[in-house]
Amino acid sequence: MLLSGPLAGCAESPGGACKLVWRADLPIEPRDNLIFVDVMFDGHPATLVMDTGAERTTLTETAVTRLRLRRDLRHPTNTVGIGGTSASYQALLDDFAIGVFHLPVERVAVGTFPLSEIGGIQADGLLGADILLAFDLDIDMPARRLTIYRARPCADSRPPWTVPYFSIEGVAMRRDRLVVPLTVNGADGRAVLDTGAQRTVIRPEFAARGGVTQAMLDADPSRTMRGASREAASFRLHRFDTIRIGTETAHGVPVPVARLPGGEEDALIGGDFLRARRIWLSAASHQVFFTAPAP
Repeated sequence: MLLSGPLAGCAESPGGACKLVWRADLPIEPRDNLIFVDVMFDGHPATLVMDTGAERTTLTETAVTRLRLRRDLRHPTNTVGIGGTSASYQALLDDFAIGVFHLPVERVAVGTFPLSEIGGIQADGLLGADILLAFDLDIDMPARRLTIYRARPCADSRPPWTVPYFSIEGVAMRRDRLVVPLTVNGADGRAVLDTGAQRTVIRPEFAARGGVTQAMLDADPSRTMRGASREAASFRLHRFDTIRIGTETAHGVPVPVARLPGGEEDALIGGDFLRARRIWLSAASHQVFFTAPAP
């Protein structure tokens, strides 16, 4: 993965590893609990969904054709989403830029799944954890700005904010994704911080540890959702007594309960928590900071 590969080479001398070093600053477009960002592939503009829950940056087949990228069909891979697993291949790049920052990335995955239009925006793919979590990220939802900094592997590093903020203790990295503690109805679990999920989703097994029985779920409303795959997934919308993330506790919140593919995590923390906040993500230092929601 790029966290330990070419992007790691963007770091400077060990003596200045904790210094805050700016890489890029660009606008973002929050729509329906997702974050859209404009990038450039081989000089052609594209729009991607910021998706820290996706292990790999992935383009759609339609985007590869529109951007006139070369295909590499010799190295097939699989893309895992809420609806299941989809086959994919790779596209070769001569240049990949986020703002003014050009990334040393020579190939990205190509998914054989469609991406639906969201809030009037048709995304060309997903900007995944292999790129995003190679940096420290300042995601300012109220100001609609994304600022990218060099990763700082320093336990005492803090965001350069003047506004009050909170931290999440016990952040870890698993399979190149940020995992944070989550408490549901008093039961402790682990959740992937997933900017590519419109809503927070809880596994049935985790809900059961919080006292939610199958009979209770059977009585809850049934809905469907779609992720990075061809198939839609069904879920039950259950109203939990308490949900705690970091220092914040919410009461009586309806949250989808659904089976999640792969991994050992108990839940996904999605855009319903992230919206209207300023978020600092640092995979290198295993830190997450966030502000209270803007009015």
